[in-house]
Amino acid sequence: MFHGTWGYLHVPDKQLIDEFDPDDFSLKRYQTAIKDSADMKVQPAWFLPDKDASLHFREVLKSQITKVLLGCIATPSDKKQKLRTVPPPINPIAVKKPDISMFKLMIASDNSTEGVGEVLEGFLRQMNLTSEEFYS
Repeated sequence: MFHGTWGYLHVPDKQLIDEFDPDDFSLKRYQTAIKDSADMKVQPAWFLPDKDASLHFREVLKSQITKVLLGCIATPSDKKQKLRTVPPPINPIAVKKPDISMFKLMIASDNSTEGVGEVLEGFLRQMNLTSEEFYS
């Protein structure tokens, strides 16, 4: 039952999605993953950083400490020695404005077919689509 709540639709960036195998997002893959997760033993190590991540974090901390020391407290005795004051780079995803649409969910009397139909009709009105465009 919907009572005037808001729904959000986030469309992921196409360039990001294209980096992955479409089969990874299939209904069959999802169902298999859910089925397999019932018997899966969770390992605490999955939630800990690996060696590369730990080394990267260490270098980030060192660069931040060096920047503060050189900027506020000390001067290097050996100017020829290059001190890293910028953290090492990472591989971030491209920063783009997200494609997020906000929809008002209409009041539906119950979870019946008619009630769901009312919600879908509300989406159609908000998206300025015909029913043929929406359902195709």
